[in-house]
Amino acid sequence: LKFFVENIILFFLLSLTAGSQQNPEFVYVSVKKNWSSAQRFCRENFRDLATVKNHSENQKIQSLIPEYTYSWIGLDWDPDTYWSDGSGSSFRWFSYWVGYGYTLHPMSEVCGAADLENSGRWRLLNCETKYPFVFMNLNCSTHFKR
Repeated sequence: LKFFVENIILFFLLSLTAGSQQNPEFVYVSVKKNWSSAQRFCRENFRDLATVKNHSENQKIQSLIPEYTYSWIGLDWDPDTYWSDGSGSSFRWFSYWVGYGYTLHPMSEVCGAADLENSGRWRLLNCETKYPFVFMNLNCSTHFKR
């Protein structure tokens, strides 16, 4: 029932507006999931976790996320960073990263999150931790799956 209610709410929000490839609509989901579950949810129902192509899009995402919150975005690391939608966006500016020197277990898989404690800059966190997430919705992929 919870999954169905989540989908109804998201479908309603997305029926109001959807973006385009050049101007994607980003949607914040407060339901906490690990990175791979959030990615699967986005891919099955909409498009993918958010890919950031420029500073303006990063600001849009920042405006959606509550203060002092981590939220998954589509940034993955294995061992280089890449966007999960496979877009090849090279927007991974060094200035957007935060948290050099923090310690992760060497066997942990790490994924990218927007960090609103640090002005929306990005950090790598253990992929299995559950956080809210941001996905992108495009006109060409708006649909609802049961």
